[in-house]
Amino acid sequence: MTAQDPRRGLDPVRVAEVMVRPPAGRGPGRRGSGYRVGPWWVLTAAHVVRDARTGATDVRFEADRADEWTVAARVVLASERADVALLELDGSAPHGVHAAATEPPSYGAVPDADLVLPCSAMGFPRFKLREDRMRRLDDGSASQYRDPCHATGMTSVLSNRREGTLELAVTPPESDAEPDRSPWEGMSGAAVWHDDAIVGLVSAHHRTDGLGRLAAVRVD
Repeated sequence: MTAQDPRRGLDPVRVAEVMVRPPAGRGPGRRGSGYRVGPWWVLTAAHVVRDARTGATDVRFEADRADEWTVAARVVLASERADVALLELDGSAPHGVHAAATEPPSYGAVPDADLVLPCSAMGFPRFKLREDRMRRLDDGSASQYRDPCHATGMTSVLSNRREGTLELAVTPPESDAEPDRSPWEGMSGAAVWHDDAIVGLVSAHHRTDGLGRLAAVRVD
Protein backbone atom coordinates (compact mmCIF):
# COMPACT_ATOMS: atom_id res chain seq x y z
CA MET A 1 0.00 0.00 0.00
CA THR A 2 1.39 3.39 -0.93
CA ALA A 3 1.03 6.51 1.20
CA GLN A 4 -1.91 8.75 0.34
CA ASP A 5 -1.01 11.80 -1.72
CA PRO A 6 -1.54 14.76 0.70
CA ARG A 7 -2.71 16.91 -2.20
CA ARG A 8 -5.61 14.64 -3.10
CA GLY A 9 -9.05 15.55 -1.88
CA LEU A 10 -10.68 16.89 1.24
CA ASP A 11 -8.69 16.26 4.42
CA PRO A 12 -10.88 16.72 7.53
CA VAL A 13 -7.83 17.58 9.63
CA ARG A 14 -7.41 20.75 7.56
CA VAL A 15 -11.03 21.90 7.84
CA ALA A 16 -11.10 25.07 9.94
CA GLU A 17 -13.72 26.71 12.11
CA VAL A 18 -13.14 30.47 11.85
CA MET A 19 -14.27 32.50 14.87
CA VAL A 20 -14.25 36.32 14.90
CA ARG A 21 -14.77 38.08 18.23
CA PRO A 22 -16.65 41.42 18.15
CA PRO A 23 -15.52 44.61 19.88
CA ALA A 24 -16.71 44.72 23.49
CA GLY A 25 -20.42 45.40 23.76
CA ARG A 26 -21.11 45.13 20.04
CA GLY A 27 -23.18 41.99 19.86
CA PRO A 28 -22.27 38.47 18.77
CA GLY A 29 -19.22 37.59 16.76
CA ARG A 30 -19.12 35.84 13.41
CA ARG A 31 -18.51 32.21 12.53
CA GLY A 32 -17.33 30.75 9.29
CA SER A 33 -15.42 27.89 7.79
CA GLY A 34 -12.10 27.57 6.03
CA TYR A 35 -9.45 25.20 4.77
CA ARG A 36 -5.75 25.05 5.61
CA VAL A 37 -3.83 25.36 2.35
CA GLY A 38 -0.27 25.54 3.70
CA PRO A 39 1.77 25.46 6.91
CA TRP A 40 0.52 28.89 8.08
CA TRP A 41 -2.35 29.66 5.70
CA VAL A 42 -6.12 29.22 5.81
CA LEU A 43 -8.44 30.09 2.93
CA THR A 44 -11.88 31.45 3.84
CA ALA A 45 -14.59 33.86 2.67
CA ALA A 46 -13.76 37.56 2.93
CA HIS A 47 -17.11 38.50 4.46
CA VAL A 48 -16.46 36.17 7.40
CA VAL A 49 -13.44 38.22 8.51
CA ARG A 50 -14.56 41.63 7.26
CA ASP A 51 -13.41 44.39 9.64
CA ALA A 52 -11.87 41.82 11.99
CA ARG A 53 -9.66 43.57 14.52
CA THR A 54 -6.08 42.48 15.11
CA GLY A 55 -6.12 39.63 17.61
CA ALA A 56 -9.86 39.06 17.24
CA THR A 57 -9.78 35.97 14.99
CA ASP A 58 -9.17 32.39 16.07
CA VAL A 59 -9.06 29.29 13.90
CA ARG A 60 -9.85 25.86 15.32
CA PHE A 61 -9.16 22.43 13.90
CA GLU A 62 -10.44 19.03 15.10
CA ALA A 63 -12.49 20.45 17.99
CA ASP A 64 -12.95 18.12 20.99
CA ARG A 65 -10.80 15.46 19.36
CA ALA A 66 -7.36 14.19 20.32
CA ASP A 67 -5.69 16.49 17.80
CA GLU A 68 -7.61 19.70 18.61
CA TRP A 69 -5.66 22.85 17.74
CA THR A 70 -6.81 26.43 18.22
CA VAL A 71 -4.60 29.27 17.01
CA ALA A 72 -4.90 33.02 16.49
CA ALA A 73 -4.93 34.26 12.91
CA ARG A 74 -4.82 37.52 10.99
CA VAL A 75 -6.02 38.57 7.56
CA VAL A 76 -3.12 39.04 5.14
CA LEU A 77 -5.03 39.14 1.84
CA ALA A 78 -8.69 39.79 1.10
CA SER A 79 -10.85 40.55 -1.92
CA GLU A 80 -14.36 41.75 -1.18
CA ARG A 81 -15.29 41.44 -4.84
CA ALA A 82 -14.16 37.81 -5.06
CA ASP A 83 -15.20 37.13 -1.43
CA VAL A 84 -11.95 35.32 -0.71
CA ALA A 85 -9.51 35.91 2.15
CA LEU A 86 -6.22 34.37 3.22
CA LEU A 87 -5.45 34.08 6.93
CA GLU A 88 -1.99 33.69 8.42
CA LEU A 89 -1.80 31.49 11.51
CA ASP A 90 0.08 32.91 14.49
CA GLY A 91 2.28 29.95 15.31
CA SER A 92 3.52 26.65 14.01
CA ALA A 93 1.42 23.53 14.06
CA PRO A 94 1.81 21.10 16.95
CA HIS A 95 3.51 17.80 16.31
CA GLY A 96 1.35 15.10 14.81
CA VAL A 97 -1.28 15.21 12.09
CA HIS A 98 -1.33 19.01 11.80
CA ALA A 99 2.42 19.22 11.27
CA ALA A 100 2.12 16.65 8.48
CA ALA A 101 -0.71 18.44 6.65
CA THR A 102 1.32 21.16 4.93
CA GLU A 103 1.22 20.39 1.20
CA PRO A 104 -0.93 22.80 -0.85
CA PRO A 105 -4.14 21.31 -2.24
CA SER A 106 -4.90 21.03 -5.92
CA TYR A 107 -7.18 23.61 -7.56
CA GLY A 108 -9.41 23.08 -10.56
CA ALA A 109 -11.50 25.10 -13.00
CA VAL A 110 -15.05 24.06 -13.82
CA PRO A 111 -15.79 24.13 -17.57
CA ASP A 112 -18.48 26.51 -18.81
CA ALA A 113 -20.61 23.74 -20.26
CA ASP A 114 -23.88 21.84 -19.86
CA LEU A 115 -22.62 19.71 -16.97
CA VAL A 116 -23.77 18.60 -13.55
CA LEU A 117 -20.78 17.58 -11.45
CA PRO A 118 -20.49 15.86 -8.05
CA CYS A 119 -19.10 18.05 -5.29
CA SER A 120 -18.52 18.12 -1.55
CA ALA A 121 -17.75 20.65 1.16
CA MET A 122 -17.13 20.48 4.91
CA GLY A 123 -17.90 23.32 7.28
CA PHE A 124 -19.77 24.50 10.36
CA PRO A 125 -23.32 25.68 9.58
CA ARG A 126 -25.69 26.94 12.24
CA PHE A 127 -28.09 24.01 11.95
CA LYS A 128 -25.33 21.75 13.34
CA LEU A 129 -25.49 23.48 16.74
CA ARG A 130 -25.50 20.91 19.55
CA GLU A 131 -25.91 21.15 23.32
CA ASP A 132 -22.92 20.00 25.35
CA ARG A 133 -24.48 18.78 28.59
CA MET A 134 -21.06 17.96 30.03
CA ARG A 135 -20.07 21.63 29.93
CA ARG A 136 -22.10 24.24 31.75
CA LEU A 137 -22.12 28.00 31.43
CA ASP A 138 -21.98 30.30 34.46
CA ASP A 139 -25.79 30.38 34.62
CA GLY A 140 -25.96 26.58 34.68
CA SER A 141 -27.25 26.14 31.14
CA ALA A 142 -25.59 23.74 28.72
CA SER A 143 -22.93 25.19 26.44
CA GLN A 144 -23.20 24.75 22.69
CA TYR A 145 -20.88 23.68 19.92
CA ARG A 146 -21.05 23.17 16.17
CA ASP A 147 -20.45 19.77 14.69
CA PRO A 148 -19.04 19.80 11.15
CA CYS A 149 -21.30 19.17 8.19
CA HIS A 150 -19.91 17.11 5.30
CA ALA A 151 -22.22 18.28 2.55
CA THR A 152 -22.29 16.27 -0.66
CA GLY A 153 -24.27 16.96 -3.79
CA MET A 154 -24.08 18.27 -7.32
CA THR A 155 -23.09 21.55 -8.91
CA SER A 156 -25.03 22.82 -11.89
CA VAL A 157 -22.33 24.62 -13.83
CA LEU A 158 -24.57 26.92 -15.87
CA SER A 159 -26.63 28.23 -12.94
CA ASN A 160 -25.84 31.60 -11.36
CA ARG A 161 -24.02 32.84 -14.47
CA ARG A 162 -24.84 36.48 -13.79
CA GLU A 163 -23.61 36.29 -10.20
CA GLY A 164 -20.61 34.30 -11.38
CA THR A 165 -20.92 31.59 -8.74
CA LEU A 166 -21.41 27.85 -8.68
CA GLU A 167 -24.77 26.52 -7.52
CA LEU A 168 -24.46 23.57 -5.15
CA ALA A 169 -27.46 21.28 -4.70
CA VAL A 170 -27.01 19.53 -1.34
CA THR A 171 -29.14 17.69 1.19
CA PRO A 172 -31.11 20.40 3.04
CA PRO A 173 -31.62 20.56 6.80
CA GLU A 174 -35.00 19.12 7.75
CA SER A 175 -36.33 22.33 9.29
CA ASP A 176 -35.81 26.07 9.32
CA ALA A 177 -36.28 26.85 13.01
CA GLU A 178 -35.25 30.51 12.72
CA PRO A 179 -36.67 32.04 9.52
CA ASP A 180 -34.79 35.29 10.17
CA ARG A 181 -31.44 33.45 10.11
CA SER A 182 -30.13 30.99 7.57
CA PRO A 183 -29.50 27.46 8.87
CA TRP A 184 -26.40 27.49 6.64
CA GLU A 185 -24.93 30.49 8.49
CA GLY A 186 -21.31 29.58 9.29
CA MET A 187 -20.76 27.44 6.18
CA SER A 188 -19.25 30.38 4.27
CA GLY A 189 -15.60 29.82 3.46
CA ALA A 190 -15.84 26.04 3.21
CA ALA A 191 -13.80 24.67 0.32
CA VAL A 192 -15.86 23.05 -2.45
CA TRP A 193 -14.30 19.95 -3.96
CA HIS A 194 -14.70 18.14 -7.25
CA ASP A 195 -12.45 15.35 -8.48
CA ASP A 196 -9.91 15.86 -5.63
CA ALA A 197 -9.48 19.58 -6.39
CA ILE A 198 -10.83 22.78 -4.85
CA VAL A 199 -13.15 24.43 -7.37
CA GLY A 200 -14.76 27.06 -5.13
CA LEU A 201 -15.55 28.44 -1.67
CA VAL A 202 -19.06 28.53 -0.21
CA SER A 203 -20.09 32.18 -0.22
CA ALA A 204 -23.85 32.50 0.31
CA HIS A 205 -27.19 30.86 0.94
CA HIS A 206 -29.86 32.69 -1.05
CA ARG A 207 -33.07 32.02 0.86
CA THR A 208 -35.18 32.20 -2.29
CA ASP A 209 -33.27 29.20 -3.67
CA GLY A 210 -34.57 26.98 -0.85
CA LEU A 211 -32.73 25.15 1.92
CA GLY A 212 -30.93 22.78 -0.44
CA ARG A 213 -29.00 25.31 -2.55
CA LEU A 214 -25.73 27.10 -1.78
CA ALA A 215 -23.66 29.50 -3.85
CA ALA A 216 -19.88 29.23 -4.11
CA VAL A 217 -17.32 31.59 -5.59
CA ARG A 218 -15.24 29.89 -8.28
CA VAL A 219 -11.47 29.59 -7.85
CA ASP A 220 -11.03 30.39 -11.55
